Amino acid sequence: EIASDETTGTLTVHFIDRPVTLDRPTDWSFGFIPTPARVKPRDWGRYAFMQTGGIVIEPHAPPDEGLQTQDPNGYFKAKQSWDYYSGDRWKRDRELIHAFVYHGYWQELFGYPGTYDPLRQQKLRESVRWLHGLGIQVVLYAGWGVNVDAPEWKDFGREMVRLPLYNTGYGTFRQCPTTLWQDWFVYKMVELIRDYDIDGIFIDSVTSPIETENYTAGMRWVDEKGKVRGSFPVLATREWLQRLYKLWHGEIRTHGIVYNHNSPPAVIPIENFADVRTPSEFAQHHDGRFDRQFLDFYLAKNGGEPYGFFVEHTNKDWMGEWARKKTNQIYAVALPLNVSIKAVNLYSASLTRGSYALDAQPIPWVWAANRWIDRSTAEYLPWWRNGDYVSTSPNDEQVLTALWLQRGRNALFCLSNLHHAPRRIEAVLNLEKMGLQNVQAEDALTGEKLPAQGGRLTLDVDFERYRLLQLTASP
Repeated sequence: EIASDETTGTLTVHFIDRPVTLDRPTDWSFGFIPTPARVKPRDWGRYAFMQTGGIVIEPHAPPDEGLQTQDPNGYFKAKQSWDYYSGDRWKRDRELIHAFVYHGYWQELFGYPGTYDPLRQQKLRESVRWLHGLGIQVVLYAGWGVNVDAPEWKDFGREMVRLPLYNTGYGTFRQCPTTLWQDWFVYKMVELIRDYDIDGIFIDSVTSPIETENYTAGMRWVDEKGKVRGSFPVLATREWLQRLYKLWHGEIRTHGIVYNHNSPPAVIPIENFADVRTPSEFAQHHDGRFDRQFLDFYLAKNGGEPYGFFVEHTNKDWMGEWARKKTNQIYAVALPLNVSIKAVNLYSASLTRGSYALDAQPIPWVWAANRWIDRSTAEYLPWWRNGDYVSTSPNDEQVLTALWLQRGRNALFCLSNLHHAPRRIEAVLNLEKMGLQNVQAEDALTGEKLPAQGGRLTLDVDFERYRLLQLTASP
């Protein structure tokens, strides 16, 4: 129990929550380490991330036609890239993208925080200069294990891994934050910033402590039967991420980005020291209905609002049948929770309107809507807080609503239908409560103008889909 007055705070811990009889005295030893409550990053309302597999450089010409016979797959990718970056779609998207994320193939050693390839080094510097010139930041992927082909491996690599050895694939073993790996990784971040002028780091599956038996303080002990036991490096992991956060927020960079991709539910005292949290992509792999059981699990795994986290998923539509739920279906549960989705390869050269279709790429239009409402400063009113602002019919657990309100000026309104069939849903907005007399409504994706007399809306919402509306004050 936590209580406070003007001068002090009190924490009361109940070790016994039901009647119990002790046959002998019991000694407890424990410690507390406070984790400061946080607010979202300064620029979170403008966060719009574009992820690519490797380094993107400014294209100056289409690929040589001869490549089509020599390397058909390479030609296809190069042509796709040229069509996008030389087309109208890029002219729109580049005004919205906050940062590019170069995922696990910008370097020759997977997960390694650096590159020793002169060509990659040159391309990375050119890429950063180009994107910075457009006002776009660059975030690099690193932190997946200790790569056995890294130059450090032969000298001290075995002193950085978790024991017993845990093969994490891609030529890596799991690292241990109680070892010199912690100092080494932080130092490598400084090198990356100074060498390439990057703006953030994307860490992958590092922040959940796993049991280790390393020969470091507190990690290895022997039970009464002589069996070696391990411990979980919670404090060391927390210290490592805190050091990383301080490096990107004051020591080397002022407003950097620590982007944390971690699949298990958040360990808050650790993950508090990150700007972005990306949980696993289980929702897009879900092969059932959006029922209450799914929603409860989704909320527990992805809800970042109570902790000041900016949470987003990674679009996995490009994985074909693996992605049983498409981006527009995931938005139905993500948007009302303030959860975003990171784009992956928006390579569609034509400039068209957004759509709620299953094969659509709606992400840039959601970015634009977030920018329009200035989501950083808007009052966020999800369905459990907006009962005085909006009512719907039907009004069951498979209808979700959220408002982002700039009181007296405009609002962004999301209405989701989690039902497995399309539905017509009536929504009534309390304009007086919103500080508005009347509103004009426009669909943020399709551009459709909608009647909204007196705040009344009639919306046709497809199965497991949503509608996102921009509401502007009108006389």
